[in-house]
Amino acid sequence: MKIPFIKKNILLSDFIFVISGIFIIIIILAEAYFQITDKINNIERANYFDRTVKLYRKHPLKQYSLNPESFRFLYKINKNGFRDIECNREIPKKHDTYRVFAVGSSTTFGIGNSGENTWPYLLEQKLNASNSGKKYEVINAGVIAYRSMHNLTDFVSNLIDYKPDALILYIGMNDIIEMTSPKFKSNYDHKSTVYWSEESFLDTVIGSVKKLLTYSRLYLKLCRRLNKNQLTLLDFANNANNEMFGSDNSISYLDNNIPCFERNLENMILLAKAKKIKIVNIKFVCSAEFNKQLKWHPEIFEQGALKINKILRDVSVKYNSEFIDFDFPQDVKYYFDVVHFNDEGNKMFANLLFESLKKIKF
Repeated sequence: MKIPFIKKNILLSDFIFVISGIFIIIIILAEAYFQITDKINNIERANYFDRTVKLYRKHPLKQYSLNPESFRFLYKINKNGFRDIECNREIPKKHDTYRVFAVGSSTTFGIGNSGENTWPYLLEQKLNASNSGKKYEVINAGVIAYRSMHNLTDFVSNLIDYKPDALILYIGMNDIIEMTSPKFKSNYDHKSTVYWSEESFLDTVIGSVKKLLTYSRLYLKLCRRLNKNQLTLLDFANNANNEMFGSDNSISYLDNNIPCFERNLENMILLAKAKKIKIVNIKFVCSAEFNKQLKWHPEIFEQGALKINKILRDVSVKYNSEFIDFDFPQDVKYYFDVVHFNDEGNKMFANLLFESLKKIKF
């Protein structure tokens, strides 16, 4: 009576074995096909990394920071965690070096631009070609979506150790976005997610497996297919359901919360002055199409930009630091959306900033 049961189990196991074998053969054939076609089409493995290798790593103080292990095709992060062409910035710096940090968010980082087309890199080239007798290092410390609190924390816990001679601050846009929310708290308790839990052995194993998988073209193509492109500011702002932008009362929320931006800016300047570090604040600029393309609450950003720039100017005067208010063109040909510069925009920004810095004997 037991024989039919045994035969049934044998048939089921044979079926599972055959299906598994077919599945493995399909994967092997697909992998071979993609490896061969990519080789024929000269598609490098690095071309996939914009979406498959994480740009960020968790950080206990700043929530997140740039990941030095991120080997992306467009965004290369050096061993010190900066979007910086050179990886040999020394601590301490050489005696003949004038070290500058460009501090900001995506508009400084250069979202959508190669490293050589970001304004901090272009500014360094112009400064060193000016025959001023100084050797300039302009290090790109911009991180996408950073707000003034992130910038302040990064300065206190990281940048200050590099003994900078100057900070160039191009900040404020993301503070406008965050401070329009009814959930914003001045102590940033609305960002209280704990990120410093230790990595378990299982996490380490999974991370190692994922790194190995990046050598599979099939895996890389699946990641590219499944991961969506990064949202632009317009996509983000035009989503009326996004809690970050509050509600019709966002202007009043902004009025209540914007003193926190002033506080963060003042603390950066005071610490810099105590360390004899020069501070240069730059007026926030945007495209003439800003309000036309922003479908949801454009008045928030218009008024927010005016408030941020007034604070930048007033605080600069109060603490005798530099405020640069150059006449940057609002022509859409310099932007790839309404606030982020394209390659031509970064070149123009670097040129105008260079001319302004010459006037203040930077």
